[in-house]
Amino acid sequence: MSSTVRITSKNQITLPPEVRHGLGVTAGDEIDIIETSAGVFEVRARRENFSALRGMVKLDRHVSVDDLDRWVAEARDAAYQDETS
Repeated sequence: MSSTVRITSKNQITLPPEVRHGLGVTAGDEIDIIETSAGVFEVRARRENFSALRGMVKLDRHVSVDDLDRWVAEARDAAYQDETS
C-alpha cells in the first residue's frame, strides 16, 4: 500500500482510512515515526514498551539493551529488504 498526504500550514497530516486501519489506530492513538539505517522512515502504531514486557521471555544469558537494539535493527532491515526485493 502507498499513500500520499499533504502537510498543512500547522505541520499536520491526516492519515487515510486504509492507513489507519492497517496500523490499527484510531483518533487519540500515538504512532512512532522511525528512521531505518537505510534512511527510510517507517510509521508504526505505538505499542507496549520493552519494560512492560520484562520477564515474559526467559533466555539462557543476559541480554543487553545494545543486543536488543541490534536485533531489532537487523530484523527491521531484513523485513525492509524482503519488501523491496
